[in-house]
Amino acid sequence: MKNLVIGILVLLAFGVNATDFSTQAQSSGRAQKITSMPSAEALLQAQQKLKIFDIALNFPFKFEESLSTRGSSDAALFKKISPAVVLVATKDSVGSGAVISRDGLIITNFHVVAGNKKVGVLFRPTQERKKFSSDDYVTAKVIRVNEKTDLALLKIENPPSHVIPFQLASKSEIAIGLDVHAIGHPEGGEDWTYTKGIIGQYNENYSWGAEGEIKHKAAVIQTQTPINPGNSGGPLFLDTGKLIGINSFKTAGADGLNYAIAVQEIEKLIKLKKDVVVRDISKKKCTAKKLFEGRNKANDADISQFDTDCNGKLDTVYVMPDNKEEPLKMYLLNKSDKAPNAIIYSFKRDPKFWDLSYWDNDLEGTWAIVGLHRAGDSVPYKFVARQDYELLTGK
Repeated sequence: MKNLVIGILVLLAFGVNATDFSTQAQSSGRAQKITSMPSAEALLQAQQKLKIFDIALNFPFKFEESLSTRGSSDAALFKKISPAVVLVATKDSVGSGAVISRDGLIITNFHVVAGNKKVGVLFRPTQERKKFSSDDYVTAKVIRVNEKTDLALLKIENPPSHVIPFQLASKSEIAIGLDVHAIGHPEGGEDWTYTKGIIGQYNENYSWGAEGEIKHKAAVIQTQTPINPGNSGGPLFLDTGKLIGINSFKTAGADGLNYAIAVQEIEKLIKLKKDVVVRDISKKKCTAKKLFEGRNKANDADISQFDTDCNGKLDTVYVMPDNKEEPLKMYLLNKSDKAPNAIIYSFKRDPKFWDLSYWDNDLEGTWAIVGLHRAGDSVPYKFVARQDYELLTGK
């Protein structure tokens, strides 16, 4: 605790609004040799982990459960099932997933994880309307994919004990006219949203895919259960709670034509010994681009600027002040390339050891949330209101 308080005092002394990472051309009279900035590889390893974490948390999330619109049986089913529904995040997208085993297997869509080997997974907090914290967040490995059927299998270590995995239904339980339910994260912000519909059709050999894209083929269930972007990878389940499919796509411009990959395709994926890939996903890998390395305008710090999304926009800045008493700073610009939404500090000036962070998710300049970091991890293990820190430090 003593070290934490000292760290906070140091942070407050430097301030969290100092965002001068603008660049200047090398001076013709005094060339600056960059020697203090850590390697780009070390910096980017920390940034990639943080960026997925920030997208997954995106705190505060909104709960749009609309309990009043559901019957008591639906409400009870939602309460029972929702802990096994997760949010899946990469640095580019947000989707849904379903826990299907006690040892941490999660099923989702291939197009949710794309070419990523690791993704962020967020569990629903156990307390209603509680804000998310990193205790709800874990990293999952992508252990098997079938691009043809648009499915992916993830694996996490030590899933939360309160989560009851989905039991897989059998193919024989698919029947036109049955009630079915879905939980997911439509539009990446309406989280753990519940919808209900019926099975309208079933096709064991269905092909789909937009022009110029891969042609998928799988057994699918057509439903009237509304789904939208962010629902992809989420569960379609029966009144019994059994998983009957994975919500995946809908027909553009048509109401009630929503599709889920049927349960037998999930069973086939689990049994696969190797990936089924019909195009070289490795070519889609984005390599971070260094936009600038040099001095800031104040000429009192080395800076490195990166575009890690390959979209031509600045999203990460590292600042190493000349004054060795000041910390290394990592700025995240995930919401805008004009202003940071997070500042992470390393008082050791070591890109492998981060101490404290300040967060301004709404870009209001308030920096109202402080992140605590355990053992130098770039991802905070706990968030505390800034006002609580000020009470702690007497500021």
